[in-house]
Amino acid sequence: MQHKLLTCLALLGLFAAGPALANDEDVIRRGTLAAITENSVTVADLTCPTNRSTEYEDLNGNTIPRSSFNPGDLVKLKCRSGVAHSLEMEDDIGGGSGSGSGNGGSSGNNKKRSKMKKPLRLSASLSAFEGVPTSARGEAKLRLKNNGSKRDDRFTIEVKVPVPSAVPAANTIGEASALAFTAVISRSGAPYAQCFLRYDHETTLNGVIAAEHKVDVRDDGKRSRSRTRNKKGSCDVDLNQSGVQRGLPFVKRGDEVVIEDSLSGSILKGQF
Repeated sequence: MQHKLLTCLALLGLFAAGPALANDEDVIRRGTLAAITENSVTVADLTCPTNRSTEYEDLNGNTIPRSSFNPGDLVKLKCRSGVAHSLEMEDDIGGGSGSGSGNGGSSGNNKKRSKMKKPLRLSASLSAFEGVPTSARGEAKLRLKNNGSKRDDRFTIEVKVPVPSAVPAANTIGEASALAFTAVISRSGAPYAQCFLRYDHETTLNGVIAAEHKVDVRDDGKRSRSRTRNKKGSCDVDLNQSGVQRGLPFVKRGDEVVIEDSLSGSILKGQF
């Protein structure tokens, strides 16, 4: 009789533990991001609420702002106990759009991580804005590099202004170095980041003396902890929040960058 009682109690304990274990399972969806708001995220048929603990990561596993995600992006959504645990950028759908628990669907993620050992590079050549007779030129570059637990990311913008210059107005190298430039980065016509260039050094452009203005933002912290350094200038990576959210812009292919002069307005434009 005592043996039967212990057996029944053990079975009850197993049944009682069942739902708790099920609630702790991870449900994963890979595919196109259908919707994202301040309170929830939807991928395929899965919608999960977000909270302060929800993690947002780029292709390299680096933490990025929620605003870096847009409907149509390829992503991996992991929901844990009914709440969005993480949302990650993907460069392909990998393991498919099915669900999984625990390590379910991890093969696609491992494939993505192995690819990121090779740096991701994007660049944009900056030429005259439509209808603007400027002789200034420049370039913007993004490099994302992940070596296991450490990363070495860098975002730069360089603008060269020859002397003399009519647009922007500068007759001497001193006047050219005193110019103030801002870079506005947009995706699908919507600005999401803004960078503030600073004078760097005297150089040449097409054999003519020129002033070079620059942004150089780096993140060389661990994968789980950002360590942003503003070597030259700085960037606000989330224009939806008040104040300046300093960081390294998560630029994607197709994004546009416009260089604005405080006096002349938009003078240069390029696309990554």
